[in-house]
Amino acid sequence: MAGESSVTRKAFQESGALYFEEIEKFWQTLKIFNNHKPLVNNKLVILTNAGGPGVLTTDLIEDSGKLELFDFSKKEKEDIKENLPLAASVENPIDILGDADSLRYESCLKDLTKIKKIGGILLLITPQAQTDIKNILKVAKESERKMTCPVIPVLIGERQEGAFQFPTEAVAGLEKTLEYNEVLQKEAGEKKEQPKFNVLASAKVRGIVNNAREEERNIFFYNESLELMRYHNVRALKAEIIENRLKLPVKTKSIIMKVDDPAILHKAAHGGVITGIKNAEEMKEAFEKMRKVFPKERIIFQKQVTKGNEIIIGIKKDLNFGPVLMCGIGGILTEIFDEKLLWILPVAKKEIERDIKNSKIGKIFQKEGLNIDELVEEVSKVGKIGWQNSWLKELDINPMFFYPDKKPLAVDIKVKITL
Repeated sequence: MAGESSVTRKAFQESGALYFEEIEKFWQTLKIFNNHKPLVNNKLVILTNAGGPGVLTTDLIEDSGKLELFDFSKKEKEDIKENLPLAASVENPIDILGDADSLRYESCLKDLTKIKKIGGILLLITPQAQTDIKNILKVAKESERKMTCPVIPVLIGERQEGAFQFPTEAVAGLEKTLEYNEVLQKEAGEKKEQPKFNVLASAKVRGIVNNAREEERNIFFYNESLELMRYHNVRALKAEIIENRLKLPVKTKSIIMKVDDPAILHKAAHGGVITGIKNAEEMKEAFEKMRKVFPKERIIFQKQVTKGNEIIIGIKKDLNFGPVLMCGIGGILTEIFDEKLLWILPVAKKEIERDIKNSKIGKIFQKEGLNIDELVEEVSKVGKIGWQNSWLKELDINPMFFYPDKKPLAVDIKVKITL
């Protein structure tokens, strides 16, 4: 799930760079950076001489997810209205009518100058017979000098230096400048957190790694993965090894049987998983069936647990940026939401918490009555595993079950190491 492009994008964001998927948005953002003040906040005022473009721009802002419309107080509306024609609208958008000239734009902007909490102004100009474009653009530029926020002119349908041609261009550029403001605030308020090393755990795990390397295995057996989880306080589903049919458990209650071979990553696709085993007879049948397909491989069984909300948590060592922590939605919701969060290690726990709470994963947890703090804790633990163990190439916990009334449980674990 953590593809190279996703990791690179995350690295750009964490380094303070802006990432653009479209070259047009790159130029639009540069245009704002080069010609205007930064946004004070995300609340915008639309000033227009035509209702239609004002409504369309309102829709763009509401759909952006980052920008919002500024909400005027009753007194502020009265002050603005005082210097405008009776037919003008002082809601946001402010519609100063089609016959507006540069003096009317100037008068309205002068009133807006008194309101300090405005984040930015989108000044829409729809060319009409009486629209003195040159002077209106001059008014916009002079007004910005007197204001704390930017005044962005949009000359609908016409190209002219110093103005955007369409509201979509200006909104796209403003979204990115807002993203840059967020990056600066984050850099000022956060420092990378260096997780403390568990020296004892590292020494014991090193023995497991050395054993795997001696056997020329780059993947752990399941019980070795369990040991790794235990040393880092991650609760995981236990497993028992079946050596032969004479040592099958006498009492069974809802058992899963699996092949445990490092060479077989996708067990179910190769017939290496049998579920719903309910008694000793079914256990024998399942073992015999498994042995026909996997005559020499290790076979394990696990208790079949109650299914919870599925989350995927993992580590991947990127060639360029080192260990990367990933958290994503598992199970049937994976294809619906395609939600995954990435962090380049080391990462502060509060950053994990913030990103999860602002994601679709956080919304699902809230809806299902699940404890987000538990998810943050488990993701943080896995992050420490990735940061503290340089031999780790990949770690995949898929899934980890989360419940409203009991502790999370890692159900399947794959660990890949460097040889």
